[in-house]
Amino acid sequence: ASYEGQVQWLAAVGAHPALKCIIPQVSGTDAFLDVPYDHGILKMSMIEWAYRSTFPENKVPDIELESLYRLPLSKFDDALYGTDIPLWNSWVQMEQSSFWKKASFLSELPKVNIPVLFVSGCWDVEGLSTQTNWLAMSGLKKENQFLLFGPWEHQGFVSPVSSKIADVEFGSAAVLDFEAIWLQWFGRWLKGIKNGVDKQAKAKMFVTGLNQWQDSGAYPDSKYKAEKLYLAKGKDGNELKENSASTADFFTYNHNPLAPRLNMDPEFSESTIYRPDSTGAELVFRTKAFTQPAIISGPMKLSVVFSTTSEDLDFFCFLAEEDSSGKLRALSAPGKIRARYWRSWDKAEKLEEGKRYTVNIDLFPIIHQLKKGSRLVLVIRSDWFPRYVRNLNTGELQVNATQSKIAAVKIYKESYLSLYR
Repeated sequence: ASYEGQVQWLAAVGAHPALKCIIPQVSGTDAFLDVPYDHGILKMSMIEWAYRSTFPENKVPDIELESLYRLPLSKFDDALYGTDIPLWNSWVQMEQSSFWKKASFLSELPKVNIPVLFVSGCWDVEGLSTQTNWLAMSGLKKENQFLLFGPWEHQGFVSPVSSKIADVEFGSAAVLDFEAIWLQWFGRWLKGIKNGVDKQAKAKMFVTGLNQWQDSGAYPDSKYKAEKLYLAKGKDGNELKENSASTADFFTYNHNPLAPRLNMDPEFSESTIYRPDSTGAELVFRTKAFTQPAIISGPMKLSVVFSTTSEDLDFFCFLAEEDSSGKLRALSAPGKIRARYWRSWDKAEKLEEGKRYTVNIDLFPIIHQLKKGSRLVLVIRSDWFPRYVRNLNTGELQVNATQSKIAAVKIYKESYLSLYR
């Protein structure tokens, strides 16, 4: 699972005849789109992995909250753990996709011609990477590709899997006998046993909210229709609407890198409840209340047309369900992008003040049933700290950067959310 799942892909593109099938569980993808950089943004949380890999005999030291804010990032390891971590020092300097090309396998997937069982979940931090790999292989029309997607977080599936994520219970159907699945899979592709594995549904996905499994011939499933929801201004706040007509041309918020919000993912928290920011550091858009239950599915993408007063900026965007009492429950981790890569991952460009740009942000995969009376909510902000490093908004190389700039951000009404329903 995880890193070893990514290693399976790196082995698979070698196309060695002895490799008959793989099961990349909660697997990563391109190193600049996942780990240690996630769509151009360095994962701050990976410093613990770097410490454990460098000093496997040591216990990870307790940390002080203030040390999370240490700049420059090249000295962050010393502040956090009281020691220098060469691996972290290297990562901090490798903030261009060209540094990671040798670890990328996406362009080599045409060489993979073996059965693959993709395994991920709605709270897996590699869920978007699994979707990226799946869509790439689907686009190549490879045979015997299967997707198993459940209400799970980032884990190895060897020990019993919980039916809960934070405070949300999904029921006994969420717990599968993974060992039996693996043995059946290997029995078919390694031993040639005709056990029907190759006849099963191509995509087996757990619909959260409904808390039932759904078998599909593909992902995205053809029974769901593509839909766009546009940003608009309503009587009671910002809205997500099915048409692009809006009374507002743009929506604004400010991002101060020196005052990031501490966001706790359900992986580290006891609740998936999200409390909107009251400081004006994010935008929240809501649909009208659903008159009947509605299932939404992916792939989902947010097209953001924006301008800013800063030379660089990050975007973090996620979906939530708001119940009739106004309580927001996040449905996944946030999709994201470092905006200086608006043109391509191979070219970083400082932003010009006031100029309009468009970025397309892949959101994490979910398939979820919204309750009658609830609303679908989109949240847009510019930090997700401390899982990700802060963007100081100056466009300078991060390794020794200490100066920051407050960004006044405009999101224009041409922006839209695309999903399947």
